Amino acid sequence: MSQTYSGRTVSDLMQLYHLLSIPHNRTLKQRVRLTDIILDRCPDRVPVMYTRFPAGEDEEVTQRKILVVATEVLRKVLMSMNDRRDYDDIQEGRAFYFIAGHIPSENTSLRTLYRRYKEMDGILYLVVCCGMNFVLQPRFRHGYLEPEESLEENNNGGPER
Repeated sequence: MSQTYSGRTVSDLMQLYHLLSIPHNRTLKQRVRLTDIILDRCPDRVPVMYTRFPAGEDEEVTQRKILVVATEVLRKVLMSMNDRRDYDDIQEGRAFYFIAGHIPSENTSLRTLYRRYKEMDGILYLVVCCGMNFVLQPRFRHGYLEPEESLEENNNGGPER
């Protein structure tokens, strides 16, 4: 006898999981059709494409496709699925989550986020940045990116202009 989750077998959920493909593998119509199939079979789940930006230059960007219980809040989902290396950053509020260019509240349910921010293909794209990500980013001043040469120190100790 196989295990069941919300009335579905593990193999059933794995088949649905594999229907979510990396977006460039399929056309928009195919992705919409497959997402509709997933939502018909699992109305209590939300299809999410999770991208984690590296905390250091030696790490690579990781991308996962997941089916998440729609009633869970964002923070709980991220705490359960994240790598151990990000756990402290999430606990201490040093992690940032972007969905469609917005930073959502951690206490919002996935169903609410899905209704508000899902893409045309029916998938919710979630980007997570932890740790050193923001230290490695270029500096901005008054909303504009500073030129590389202005970041170097001149002889007087201030930035060159």
